[in-house]
Parts: sequence; structure tokens; C-alpha cells
Amino acid sequence: MRDKVLIATNSGKLHPGLCGCVSRVASIVHQAVSQRKAMELLSRFQYKMVILVFNPQFACKEDMIERLRALSSVPIWIASGEPSREEEIQLLDAGADRYFALDSLLDEEYFRANVSALLRRMRIENSVEYQELWLPDCGLKVNRRFHKVYMHGRDLRLTPKQYALMLILTQRMGEVVEKEELYELAWKSCYDVNADEALKYHIREIRKKLEPFGAGGLIETAWGVGYRFCWENVSDNGEFCDIPDRIKPETDKNP
Repeated sequence: MRDKVLIATNSGKLHPGLCGCVSRVASIVHQAVSQRKAMELLSRFQYKMVILVFNPQFACKEDMIERLRALSSVPIWIASGEPSREEEIQLLDAGADRYFALDSLLDEEYFRANVSALLRRMRIENSVEYQELWLPDCGLKVNRRFHKVYMHGRDLRLTPKQYALMLILTQRMGEVVEKEELYELAWKSCYDVNADEALKYHIREIRKKLEPFGAGGLIETAWGVGYRFCWENVSDNGEFCDIPDRIKPETDKNP
């Protein structure tokens, strides 16, 4: 996906130096010269970042940031024509992520380097291998880059097959995944008549590793059909605790 950046202003005219340095590092730069146009574009497109350019006379800066933030969690940077400490605090509290002074002495290389760093970080975080699933209510985190699953920050030490099953079930959260589909996705083409017993074994082992955290019920059995990941089944006392010694690294015992 190409890097798309939105630059918006309330003054009807954009700073040429700012637009130029952003264009050097972003594939697509959209410009909006009104709050209404900025809202419209942010509703229609997926941006990596939004840069708001405010002139000193604009009195609704916080309102504009809050409106944009309600539409998207995209990073919002502020370039202020009359910067001050008080304004910086107000706008950061309103939902902005960065604040820059914008004047005739704009350090274009400094600004370009900062934009480039953010876009690089967004590309990494949006790549499939870095995607993570995080359920704060039950403390579960699935880290796709390292093929690990954590409960309250503690590694569950799942085997490759157990991790594959957890990934499939969490990606289809709330949905019953049929046994045959789990065989095909987790075992690929390498499963046989014993696949049902192997699946039951690995689900049982995953539940054992979740039980010390009060989360053994995260995986429900749909009898005769398959399994469902249901985060509402975590017990009320499923708070942080040490992983017992019996949870040790292991290898897949079944194919």
C-alpha cells in the first residue's frame, strides 16, 4: 500500500515548503483548504498521517482535531503559524500527536526526516508479520511476528500447531470454526484419519495453559461441529499470575 498523507489548513492556502518536503517522502499527498474538505477526505481515504496547518486567527483548532479524531485514529500532526507552549499543550490534549512551529524559517529537512520516520514506522506496523491481536479485557495478545501468544505479558509457550490453532480461532473470534477447516488450515495437506484426535489433544493442551489465568473457557466446543474463541468466558479473577512450572516449552507430540 502506498503512503498517503493528508495536509489540511483553515487558511485557504498551504505552505509551499511543507507540501514540497512531504511530497518527497509520501507517494500521494492530498490537500484540503477547509475543515469540511478535510473531513470529507478523511472519511473516504485511508491515510498514514494528517498534517493540520493552523493560522493564528483560527479559533476552533481543538474542535477540528476532535472531529478528525472521531473519524480516525491516524496520527495527527500540527504545524502552527504562531506556536506557543500553551497552544501545544491544548492541541496535544485534544488528540494531536505532534506539534511543530511553522514559519518562514521552516527547517524542511528536519520536517521531512520526521515525516519519513513516521511513515516508515506505519509501514512496519501495518505489515502482516507485525500485526498483533490484543484483547485488553482478558489480557490476551497474539504476536504474529514471533508466533507467540501471551496472557498478561506471560508467554504461553504454545507449540507450532497450538499457535496455528489459536491464530485461526482468534482471527475468527465469536465464530464456530468447523473441525475440517481447522485440519486444513493448521495441518495443511498433512492430516489423516487421526486428525480428529490430534485436534482434540492440542485444544486440550491450549486450555491447560490458559487455565492458570482463569481463561480456560476462551475456547468453546461446538459439539460435533468445531470450536469457537469466546473472550467473554474469562473468569472475573483472571488477573495476572505467575505461570506454574508445569507449563514448559514442548514440541508437538501429535502430527
